[in-house]
Formats: sequence, structure tokens, C-alpha cells
Amino acid sequence: MTRVIARSISHPLIEVKQGLTQLADGNPATRIGGTGRQDEIGEIATALEVLRNRLQQAKEQETEMLQGAQQRVVRALSVGLRNLSTGNLTQPIDEPFAEDYETLRLDFNNTLDTLTQTIAQVVEASESIRARSAEISHASEDLSARTESQAATLEETAAALDELTASMKSAAEGARHVVITDVNPARLALAAQVADVTTVNVATEDLREVMARLKMAQGFDVGLEMSSAQAALDQMVEALVMGGRIALLGIPPGKSPVDWSRIVFKAITIKGVYGRDIFETWYKMIAMLENGLDIRGVITHRLPVAEFEAGFAAMRGGQSGKVVLDWG
Repeated sequence: MTRVIARSISHPLIEVKQGLTQLADGNPATRIGGTGRQDEIGEIATALEVLRNRLQQAKEQETEMLQGAQQRVVRALSVGLRNLSTGNLTQPIDEPFAEDYETLRLDFNNTLDTLTQTIAQVVEASESIRARSAEISHASEDLSARTESQAATLEETAAALDELTASMKSAAEGARHVVITDVNPARLALAAQVADVTTVNVATEDLREVMARLKMAQGFDVGLEMSSAQAALDQMVEALVMGGRIALLGIPPGKSPVDWSRIVFKAITIKGVYGRDIFETWYKMIAMLENGLDIRGVITHRLPVAEFEAGFAAMRGGQSGKVVLDWG
């Protein structure tokens, strides 16, 4: 009898233990044995079965949630990769993933940013290469055209150098009136020493009075403005003939008011000059020097390079012509 009672108790307890072991191992699918008993063991088994059912439901819900999260991740990544395949790099994945998959979203967005930056750099480099290629092509064409032009005119230039120099010299010598204007008395005096010209200080004299004195009825044909003095330019515009020409060589200290309507109605041609026209002016100057042009009179100072400060001081003081520094 005792053995029978012990077996009737121990066997259900073993079934309950086995069910608890399955629950502990994370397997709520195995039913708890002994739920049909009408004793305390049955009550324990029934309570454990209720717990097992709830765990089973929770696990199924968790599985469904994981499956749903996986599906959302797969859909989002699929859309993102489809955009990439069509060249659309402007659509990152904005909606956060579940915690277990969030790293995938961040890695995808970081990869998209890196790819966008890389493509932008490639495009920029391509544009730069294209622009440089165009510049090189244009420069090559320009160089070729210049070379052909220079080659075609070398003989003409060489043959015309003497004629050009003689023409310029005779034009200067044969001009009816050459008038030098400035506001610096020292430089006006220097101009009078080195050339046969009429000097005018526009700060104290008016060009029209000088024209009347020289018996000029129409005005000047050409004006070379080198002082950058506003009064000199204004008087030059008024003193030019209809259709005259002005070359601006002086650099004004700032903005200068210009009566453009006066320039337009007098049909004046203005040319800004800075530096030289390579190589044409070189040829002209060489020819002029070889044919007797003497420019030594405009050089007022010759200094060793160590005394450059004295040279600059003389220039700033307005008491110099050209200052030459000797580097020997």
C-alpha cells in the first residue's frame, strides 16, 4: 500500500518537474502533466499550465514582433538598395529599426553618406579635369594661332621696324604741337629739358588757354594720361578733337568721376594700358633705341641696390624721373 501511494505521488511530481525543466529551458510548448488531478499536485500543475500558456503566448507574440521587425527591416533595406541601383543617393533610411537591427540602418546611412561624398569628389575631379583640358586645348589653339601669326608676320615686322621707328620719330618731330601736362613742377621742368614740348601745369593753367596761345583751332588728336590727376583727365577730354584717342597709363588712387556723356558725344576712344603688349612693344622699343632714341635724360637717379630706400624716397617726394638701381 505504501509503495502504491508513493508511486501515485512521485509520478505526477516527476511530470511536473519535467514540465518546469522545459519551461526553464525556454520551451513552453510541452504541456505540464498532472493537471487533471483533484489534489494539491493537480492544483500546482494547473497553475503551472496557466503560466506555461502565458509564456507560450508571449513567445508567439515575441516571434510575431520579431518577424514583423525583420520584414520592416527587409522592406526598408530593399527600398534603399533599389534607390541606390537607380542612382538616387538622397534617400537615407529615417525610420529607426528595432534595437537588434538599428545597427544595420546606421551602417546603411553611413555607407550612403560616404558613397555620396565619394561620387561628389569624383564629379568635382572630373569637372576640374574637363576644365583643365578645355584650358589646355584653348591655350594650345591660341598658342598655335599666335605662333602662326608671328611666323607669318616676322618678315613683315623685321622689314617694317626701320620704317616704323622712322615713322614714329618723324611723327613726334613733325607733330605740330606736343603738350605735356602735370601738377608737379619738377617733372614738368624735366620734360622741358629732355624734349621740345610745351609744358602745362593743369593745377594753375587751362589747356584751352594754351591751345589759344598755340593757335590751335580744333584740339588735340591723341592724349596720353599718365598723372592719374582728375583735373588733367577732365581737361584732356575737353581739349581733344572729335574722334580723338586717349591712352590711360596713370593709376588713380581710387574711384574717379567720369563725364561719360561728354566722351560718348565726342566719339573718343579710350584705351587702358598697363604693362606692355608682348612682344610687339619690345620690338618697337629695341628698334627705337637702335635708331637713336635717347632716354638717358629721364633717368635722374642711379643708386646701388643697397640704397633702395633713398630711391623710393626720391620717387615719393616727386623730385625724380626714373630711378635705376644697380644690382652689380
